[in-house]
Amino acid sequence: MRYAILLVAGAAIALIGCKPPTIYDWGNYEGSLYTLMKNPTSMEKYGKSLVSLIQDAEGSGRVPPGIYAEYGYFLYVTNQPGEAVKYFEKEKQRWPESARLMDKMISNGRSPNPNRATPTPPAVPAAAPGKDSL
Repeated sequence: MRYAILLVAGAAIALIGCKPPTIYDWGNYEGSLYTLMKNPTSMEKYGKSLVSLIQDAEGSGRVPPGIYAEYGYFLYVTNQPGEAVKYFEKEKQRWPESARLMDKMISNGRSPNPNRATPTPPAVPAAAPGKDSL
């Protein structure tokens, strides 16, 4: 009986150490995106976070899908369409399945449109009304 308990405990400890390897290096993407959604005025901080994430991921060769496009979109909404196109092209090259979307984003980045308003990040959705508000 004691041997069985030790065997089960040993197997459990061994399995705890078995963590599958991560394919991509996401860095602090989720945290920085959450911060941006909570405080849309932190766009500059978000951009710096994306640059850092890209540099780290390129260094390890584990660039996650969509990160180049995300940074390209950041550049696009901060009125840097020429730089944005470079990152849309990187995304298209690294992830060929994104070609249709990236072609559209590249086209938008290359077409001059002085009336283009700078989009803002989506607002945090309002809480659903409860029973008290009826």
